[in-house]
Amino acid sequence: MANWVIKIVPTGFQPDLQGAQVSQPLGVSAGDNVVWNNTTDDPHWPWPVVDGVTVANPLPNPVPEGAYFLCNEIAPGSVSSPTFHVPNGLAKGTTISYCCYLDQSLTGSIVVV
Repeated sequence: MANWVIKIVPTGFQPDLQGAQVSQPLGVSAGDNVVWNNTTDDPHWPWPVVDGVTVANPLPNPVPEGAYFLCNEIAPGSVSSPTFHVPNGLAKGTTISYCCYLDQSLTGSIVVV
């Protein structure tokens, strides 16, 4: 199990890895942990996107397949809580897409590799 960080920068979501670009997918393994580090002066809220559509807030019951609760709203200069645990058993190639619920032009993804 590895721990990963995705930075929230003014132009979007960026894996906290040397050479990573904004909107580049973060490659993870099932069982890994992911947090978002909000480096901006604005609140942000990573929120699930399924088939190109932002999932309703609050998450509906039942939750649509492929939608995961990622974390709570993140204050400026803060780190997300709770930690997102990539579900065990996700197949390689599975993509978890998300946007900022508060600014849906900001998008990102996590890919099981």
